[in-house]
Amino acid sequence: MLVDTERRFIRICFTREPREDDLAALGGIRDRWLLYRHMVRARLRTMIESALKRTVPALGEGAWHGWFDRWLDEAPPRTRYIREIVPELVAYCLPRWESDTTIPAWVPELARLEAARWEVGYADAPLPVAGELSFEKTAVLTPHVRVLRASHAVHRTQASYEPEPGAVHLVVYRRPDDRTAVWAVDDFTAALVEGLAPGNRNVTDTVKAAAAELDIPIDEKLVQRIGAVLAELVSRGILLGAR
Repeated sequence: MLVDTERRFIRICFTREPREDDLAALGGIRDRWLLYRHMVRARLRTMIESALKRTVPALGEGAWHGWFDRWLDEAPPRTRYIREIVPELVAYCLPRWESDTTIPAWVPELARLEAARWEVGYADAPLPVAGELSFEKTAVLTPHVRVLRASHAVHRTQASYEPEPGAVHLVVYRRPDDRTAVWAVDDFTAALVEGLAPGNRNVTDTVKAAAAELDIPIDEKLVQRIGAVLAELVSRGILLGAR
């Protein structure tokens, strides 16, 4: 049956060691199937390494290869879209890296950041239509934006892969020129972007909720701050307008 053939093919490509009965059942020249297995795995590994440019060296080559093989063996790709492979691997690895005491706490944070950059960079989502910005209307944000919180400055590129400790709020987004960027923001800006993103309440109510969450008084100083934040969001192509 076709289903059985597909399952055998998947096992040959993704299990740690291909089963001899699967190779025999598919027929043909055994070494050709093994070559195809190598090509599939190499293609996936190369793509993931291009996305996790700093995470992979931070893990170490030997450890990384072990995690890659474990992921393929235990939770092989389920998507038909090659762009979704990186988020799938990171989703599998993150809870395991976070609970592994031999892996520094900043490594999964770095992986989350690099996966977010990949995701917003390759997401196939059109920009929504937006009108003029109004505080009484619902804000429209680009779908290519994520807000992350980390306990290390993983967004800073440096010679050493050991980032400085300290809480940071990061907005990962796709710029109007289609390049991805990471913007380190304060806690209010992060809360505001998170509140605006769902698009289910007007700007005024979102601002009030963000201020209440952080116990910030709504005064003239905050009003000026809000204007500056919204202007920056517009200039970066994150805030598109309102509806």
